[in-house]
Amino acid sequence: MADKVIGRSVTCKHAVEAYYSNYGPDKGTVIEFKPGMVGIVSSVAPKVCLLKKGVVDPRYDRKADFLVVDYIDPTHGKRRVGLNYCNAVFLGEI
Repeated sequence: MADKVIGRSVTCKHAVEAYYSNYGPDKGTVIEFKPGMVGIVSSVAPKVCLLKKGVVDPRYDRKADFLVVDYIDPTHGKRRVGLNYCNAVFLGEI
């Protein structure tokens, strides 16, 4: 499955906070990958923990893997975000 998604363009259904947002030089600033922004899937990674049963959040699923997406934030430059499959919209499939 990973080889079929790596390198593909993707956006999201719901905003997700970028890695290291509100940290270091960006302390106090939440940087998000938002619907309509476009990123490239750089890898597929295993989740460290899964969502508990009964918890419902449209950004998360119970799959064992997630997408690692690189994108350019217009204000903060190159960023990376973890995106669950249920929140991913592969371009060309909209």
